[in-house]
Amino acid sequence: MNPDFEQWMQDIVSFATTPSTERLIALGVIIFLVLMFIVMNINRRTRKKRAFLYAPQLFLESFQVSPMGKDAYLKIGNMGSPGTLTQFQVNGRQDLLVKNQLAGHKLERGEQYRILLEAAGSQKINSDFTFSLTYMDARQNVFQQEFDLRKKSAQKAKLLKLA
Repeated sequence: MNPDFEQWMQDIVSFATTPSTERLIALGVIIFLVLMFIVMNINRRTRKKRAFLYAPQLFLESFQVSPMGKDAYLKIGNMGSPGTLTQFQVNGRQDLLVKNQLAGHKLERGEQYRILLEAAGSQKINSDFTFSLTYMDARQNVFQQEFDLRKKSAQKAKLLKLA
């Protein structure tokens, strides 16, 4: 073996076997910090789980396109806690405009909210795009949920900000 390595190992063993007050204090501080990190991590996980328990549960109730293909009608329902819609974003289409006001709308439990879309360009509206809704619950946790119109389904909500 390398003599430097052997000397280094002997130094480590002698350091670990000789007790001193400073080493014990340093070891106590390290153990305390590790325990605090573990407790904080567990606390954050339980807060996240609790946030999903009290979150609004949105689902896509219906999607209809007008006969001319220029307007569309979305119906979103809530089966969870009350929430406040904050943002609507269309993914995959740049020419869709929202006709009604979304930001700040309160969505109570068991109610539906209707979103009217209008095509600004010459292309007709199909169900070939997805959209995402950003909303807050009563505890000010912010969630984002994606809806796929091809499958007519909603994905699980993502927690963006934990209050």
